[in-house]
Amino acid sequence: MIIYLINNLLCAFLLYLAYSFLLEGEKMHHFKRWFLLGSLIFSMVIPLITIDISFLQINEQVQTYQLLFEEAGLAQQQEIINGATVLSPEQVTPKISPAYQLPVIFGSIYCLITSFFLLRFLRNIYIMNTQGKGCSFTCYRGVKLVLISERLTPHSFGNSIYVNKDDYEQGKIAEEILIHEYFHIKQKHTLDIIFIELLISLFWFNPFMYLFRNKIRLNHEFLADERVIEHNKYIIPAYQTLLVNTIDQHKSTRISCNFNYLETKKRLIMMTKKTSPRRAFYKKAVLVPVIIAAICIFSAKTTAGILPETTGVKQTISKVEEQIVTPGKGISEYEQNEYNQIVSKYGSEGTTSKGYTKWDWKSTPLSKEDKDRLYVLYVQMTKDQRMKQ
Repeated sequence: MIIYLINNLLCAFLLYLAYSFLLEGEKMHHFKRWFLLGSLIFSMVIPLITIDISFLQINEQVQTYQLLFEEAGLAQQQEIINGATVLSPEQVTPKISPAYQLPVIFGSIYCLITSFFLLRFLRNIYIMNTQGKGCSFTCYRGVKLVLISERLTPHSFGNSIYVNKDDYEQGKIAEEILIHEYFHIKQKHTLDIIFIELLISLFWFNPFMYLFRNKIRLNHEFLADERVIEHNKYIIPAYQTLLVNTIDQHKSTRISCNFNYLETKKRLIMMTKKTSPRRAFYKKAVLVPVIIAAICIFSAKTTAGILPETTGVKQTISKVEEQIVTPGKGISEYEQNEYNQIVSKYGSEGTTSKGYTKWDWKSTPLSKEDKDRLYVLYVQMTKDQRMKQ
């Protein structure tokens, strides 16, 4: 989980840099909108994508076995029996360490903070949906224009535009401002805002989520301004003056579209910019290697098979597996025959005077090699296999 979160953060950082240096200053707002939203989804999905790399899995297996031997202390405590290592269940059972409790602690903290952000998010949605409750409203170009007595900057949310009632009735709100908010609604910018706010509630620890939110909001303003200017191509200077005059300190809700000085300054500059189709194409082309690099760097790694050049490593793993002896797991028929052949070298089955079966031992001393091998095989036998010996 920790690796996923780190990859998510770094992937978001890479895409944010790509946007800042390649796209932000260009007049290609529709593409920028989908790139910003896609970058958020991309940074969450890519760390979950797996790439088949066989060699990596082999190395991981070797490291796993090395750790197993080190943790069990086999270098000092193991019994070497004919090249085999006998591990008792106590030896292979991992010890519980206080370090294992850290994920539980961090998980609890994350859930607690995330719950707070989610509740705040739901509260803001509720406030926005109910802020016009009990207020008068009218229809403007097919959308709801809510007249609020509270002093506030005109803004939109959902399918409604919210303006001050007195300013609207006295004609203080310019038609261009209403058209601007109307295009916010028609382009469904509220859905983008809800999406990024929800992600921030879940990934509150990722600073790039907040930076992406700012870029998305600003690009929404670019998109609405573009449509207003297309509506009347001869009002750019007048429209710029109108935006400057609209900046005020009235109360506005953070989750809604609104005006502020820094955003307005960037909007004024963007209105006079032009991006040629060729320049836009080159900018998009440069993004291709960036995306490919992100996939290669931040995706998870796995394997579907064994590469030919890793055969030697595979044999090493097999030898390591052969050295681990599990008591009572059972032995094959071949190993049972091996056990019987070793035993037959030192004795044979006979009968007593009363007809009972007995074992006659020869005077040949039991070699250490045979003794060790017999012990290994016997340890691995099941209860039924031992009863037959």
